[in-house]
Amino acid sequence: MKNQDMFKSIYDRVGYILLNHPETRSDDKMLYTTYVFTFHQNEIYMVATNSGMLEPSVPFSVIHQIPHTGILTRYRAKYQSMKKFMPRDNYTLEKREKLSDAMRMYF
Repeated sequence: MKNQDMFKSIYDRVGYILLNHPETRSDDKMLYTTYVFTFHQNEIYMVATNSGMLEPSVPFSVIHQIPHTGILTRYRAKYQSMKKFMPRDNYTLEKREKLSDAMRMYF
């Protein structure tokens, strides 16, 4: 069974990634990259660069199927607001708590 078939909602897919890839809990770019490689692995192909290195490439038609990074970040934040899948490093956790406190005071 493919990963795409196991989780129908983006929210569940983000939870799966946060559970199985703890490094994505404090890095949104890593979360996005892991999402693409986990749930769109069949659409990615390797392309040779000018230097002869192989790099992953995603077709333009597939890019529109991948959720925007802001959506993945929102779902990660939703899980972490419920105290699930907290960031592994204290620096990120403290920074997010300060930002959250400042937003609460402002609004």
